[in-house]
This record gives sequence, C-alpha cells and structure tokens, in this order.
Amino acid sequence: MAKNLLIGLFHEATPTADTLAQLRELGIPDDCVTVMSGIPYRPEWLGRPPVRGRVPMFALIGAGLGLVTAFVLTWGLWLLYPLNQGGQGITPVPPTLIILFEVTMLGTMWAAFVGLLLENRFPIFKSQLYDPRITEGHIGVLAEVDAELADKAEAILKANGAHHLQRVEEKYPLFARPGNLLDRLKARVTTLFGPDLLQRPFWLVVAVGIVVLLAVGAFIPYGIFPVAIPTQMEHQVSIGFQQGPRLAAPAAAVPVQGPVLIAGQPASTPYPATADSLQRGKVLYDLTCVVCHGASGDGNGRLSGFFVPKPADLTSARTQAFSDSQIFLVITQGFGAMPSLAENLDVQNRWDVINYVRSLKK
Repeated sequence: MAKNLLIGLFHEATPTADTLAQLRELGIPDDCVTVMSGIPYRPEWLGRPPVRGRVPMFALIGAGLGLVTAFVLTWGLWLLYPLNQGGQGITPVPPTLIILFEVTMLGTMWAAFVGLLLENRFPIFKSQLYDPRITEGHIGVLAEVDAELADKAEAILKANGAHHLQRVEEKYPLFARPGNLLDRLKARVTTLFGPDLLQRPFWLVVAVGIVVLLAVGAFIPYGIFPVAIPTQMEHQVSIGFQQGPRLAAPAAAVPVQGPVLIAGQPASTPYPATADSLQRGKVLYDLTCVVCHGASGDGNGRLSGFFVPKPADLTSARTQAFSDSQIFLVITQGFGAMPSLAENLDVQNRWDVINYVRSLKK
C-alpha cells in the first residue's frame, strides 16, 4: 500500500499535542508519527506514552559477554593450554582484574553503541523528510500515513495551525518492496534508471566482468593466480619448516627443550665443588636467590615477607637433607611459590649454586 509523508511546523507545544491526539484518533499509530524539536520536550507533555528505550538492556548484555570473554582470555586459555611455570599459574590476580574490567567495559560500550543504532532504527532506508527551520525553534511533526488517509491527516495539520506543510509520496528502497528479491531488484532498477535498462548490453558486460573478478579473486589465495605482494621480508633468505640444508648438531649437544629429567637421576653429572665453582655459585646466588632466601640463606630475603609460607631456610637440616639431584630438580622445575630458574641458570650454573648452598650449613 502506498504511503505519504507529511511534515508540518508548529510554534507551540499545545497545538502539537492536539495534532498528535487527532492523528491517533484517525488511526495513525504513534510509531508512524515523529516529533522533531531542538527543545527536549518530554513525551508526556505532548500526550504521548513515555519512551522506554532498550539501550540499558543491550549494555547489560554486552557487559556480561565482555566479562565472559575476559574470563576466557585470562583463565580459560590457560586451562585449555596449561604451561609449566614451576607449579604457578599465569593469571596473577591484580593484572587479571584490570583485564576483566577493561574487557567488560569494552563489551558494554560496543553493545550500547549497537543498541543505540538499533533503537533508532539505523540505517534508515526509507525516504526521509526534514525542515531546517526545526533548528530555529519550531516543532516539526512528521507523519507516515496511507494514501487514503493523507488528505485527512493534512487537514488535521492545517486545522491546528501547521505552517510550511510538505507532502511527498514515500519512496521505498530495494529491500522494502513487497514480492521476491528478483521482483524487488527489477522494480528498483526500473524506478531509478528506466524500464529499458535491463535490456542494454552494457549491463550484461558489467555483470560478466563482476563474475570474472570474483572468480579470479577467489583463486588468488590458493596460488592459482599468483600475485606478488611486497613485504619487508621479501628478500630475506629463510628456510621453511622441515626444509634443508640444515647443519647437524654436535654429538654432545643438549636438546633444544633442555636437559631430560629422569626420575631419581640428575639431568647431568654433578659438577665438583671446587673453589672456582663455589665462587661462581656465590655470585649466581646473589643474582638470583638472595632476594628471597637472604644473603646467609636463612630465608629472610627482602621479598620473603610477600610469600606464605616463607622461602625455605637453606641452612636448615631439613633443606640440607635434600640430595643434590632433588635440589637440581627444584632449581630446574620450581617448587611451590618458587619459579623455575632454568632460563636464568644453565646446567653448570645450577651445580655451582648447589655447591654454594651446601656451604651454607649451620
């Protein structure tokens, strides 16, 4: 059914409210009548029902989705792909709280933005009618009415003192016309360009060209039609996965993943506790261990107060009762709150530290 758009301007709110009431009595629903004004009139002042927006609901849903996403990014991925960090997780609480807050707020803002667009029915494809005098203080009433009611609606606007009245036939876009998609396409093209447009050979050429471009573009990622894409690594000499030539590793090389730990055995032959080893062990101990275990090894380092339980007393009989292999495993893999030091100390360095720890007996 054909529609007409009517817009009229009013000076005051009272005749505007009367017009809205009479249009409602005529059978025009409130959602087909729009009031435009530079002054924020409340709907109740114009006799209209209060507007209840759904933007808060969208924002709440977005906050929930953001919070779930944040939990997936922080804890979920670690649960799916756990990493050995000396018995410690990789989700410390303070940074994780920041991530939870930020992602939750991001979801809230995006959902509120999308909800605002949907609430205002953007994008609007239908014909729009506007009068710039509305920005000068006038109140505009825009009504979308059926063609058979257009004359009566126009009479109501005029009777209530509407000025600068405009009336146009509404133009529907492609996807608003009744019928199937092909009929809507033909109707829209015919309306815009004339009834003989689809008979022109030019458009046949355009259609074939579009199909060819889409086909070529679809095969580019598969290398059927190679396209040179310049990058900063274009001229770099590199070797792909499982491609040669590769240099053979030395016979005594340690595997890339580090020493292989066998239950009950050290990963390598213990290094003798020479004077040089003890000296190196003290230097390495002061660099990596003293902040927690203290200079004398009694577990009273500067950071010891931040751990519960406190760092081990390396001078105690309990700790000294550990075998060298057990201490080596603790340094390599970590234990409790102590992280792995495998990246900080190579195999010989660990034995130097062990030799120095043995010298700290009470």
